[in-house]
Amino acid sequence: MTKFEPHGDFSIRCGAGIMHMRVAGATNIEQIDQIGAEVDRFLDGNGERLCGILVELGDHAIMTNDATARCNELIIGHMERGLCAAAFVVHSTEFREFIIEQIRKFYDSVGLRWERFDDAADARRWLEEQIADI
Repeated sequence: MTKFEPHGDFSIRCGAGIMHMRVAGATNIEQIDQIGAEVDRFLDGNGERLCGILVELGDHAIMTNDATARCNELIIGHMERGLCAAAFVVHSTEFREFIIEQIRKFYDSVGLRWERFDDAADARRWLEEQIADI
């Protein structure tokens, strides 16, 4: 498989059992690998405690097919290491329903609790409740 430069922008902040990720742009598999490595570092430091992820999706936050497949693999592995819930804020108006449908299909299929919010503060509160309830 040909290796490409990572496409898309992302940032991750971690603390108190929650990873807060911001993603924008079309994301390829190389970018997913970089994101996965950041999440792995967080999980390494989190021990076996439960945690959640808050993902804010910005403009053009779509993934290539191979990136979607890799993301699915990584998330299943992260669930085995303590990821118990995911909250999404979809800021993008372009492809909004398509993005939400992709999220729904995947997270429902793997059995990870997830919810969509209009506001990151509401999403964080929900994640804190999910972590505390398990």
